[in-house]
Amino acid sequence: MKSKRLLESSSHPFWRSHRVQGAGAVVLCIVLCFLLIPSHAAAGKLEDQNKAVARAASFDYLNHRNFKRFEEIHTKDFVKHYNNSPAENLSEEMQDAKGQFDSSSDLTFTENWMIGEGNKVAVCFTAKGTHDGVFQGVPATGKHYEFSAMTVWRFVDGKIAEEWVFSNDLDLYRQLGLFKEPGSTDH
Repeated sequence: MKSKRLLESSSHPFWRSHRVQGAGAVVLCIVLCFLLIPSHAAAGKLEDQNKAVARAASFDYLNHRNFKRFEEIHTKDFVKHYNNSPAENLSEEMQDAKGQFDSSSDLTFTENWMIGEGNKVAVCFTAKGTHDGVFQGVPATGKHYEFSAMTVWRFVDGKIAEEWVFSNDLDLYRQLGLFKEPGSTDH
């Protein structure tokens, strides 16, 4: 009887068996998962690395005035876009960064939130300080200010290659007493 079953089963090719076809589909799914997951995981890992650089740029290097390290994490052909102003290069970005601390010796940046996707990282941050030095040609007012802004960085090979900054400068000027509110009798 046993030999008759073996003979009957040998007339059906092994690969046509439902069990083998089902097992083949499972194996195919597993192989595809292993091929697709690493690319998704690699993208997540790259985003995490870019977020770490973004966090270091704003909250480690700038807050500790480590301008040399801040400059090192930017590409040589870096471009910055600030609101609707003309684009700046790396040298101009470094002058701006240093000038911020010259005009506000107690300036600090804190992170509100951060999102990374692909080669871009968006950071919403709050800047706090006291206007105790010349700011964009304006003598020190001694006034404390606090405002939130947002920056988006594009990364190339783990370095910041491009930046877009969106800031409500009018609110900052108002806090420093440089802008008269409509209808106000101040100034």
